[in-house]
Amino acid sequence: MRHVGNRYLFDDDSTVMDAYTTADAYAFVDFPGKDLGWPDVKTMRLSFRVRNLTNAVYAAFSDPGYPDQVYLGDPRTFELAMSAKW
Repeated sequence: MRHVGNRYLFDDDSTVMDAYTTADAYAFVDFPGKDLGWPDVKTMRLSFRVRNLTNAVYAAFSDPGYPDQVYLGDPRTFELAMSAKW
């Protein structure tokens, strides 16, 4: 989980970007390379990650020069990756 509190764009604290909380989850499995038929590979790792599980909409960043514009944070995303160690 990641929580970001209220953020203020100016020294006078007149423009507030609201707090938000996001949650990520991940899992991975390691396979010995010899089990996969690759004797030169020590380990293969298959990993799966979900970012922003709740698909929360949040303001990740704003520039003080443009207080009425914000960059929205990433929506729910899925990532599948494989890596090798030899």
